[in-house]
Amino acid sequence: MNLSESKEIRDFSEEILTTDEEKSSILKELREMVFTNFEETNEKTMYGGIMFSNQRDENRGGVFAYKNHVSFEFT
Repeated sequence: MNLSESKEIRDFSEEILTTDEEKSSILKELREMVFTNFEETNEKTMYGGIMFSNQRDENRGGVFAYKNHVSFEFT
C-alpha cells in the first residue's frame, strides 16, 4: 500500500481529524482499502473530498466527509 504523500492530501486529512476523529478514521480506512486493492492509484483533493484515479488520470471515485456522514462515491 502506498498512500499519497502529497501536502494537499495531508492537509485535508489533518483538517478532518481536527473536526471529527470518527470521520477521519473512516476516511483513512477507505483510503487504505483502495490502495491495498489498487496499488496503481493516484489521489487528489477535488470536490471537497479525495478523488481516486488510475494511471491514465481517469477518475474512479472518491471519499467525502459531510456533516452527518462519510460517503464513498464511484464515478
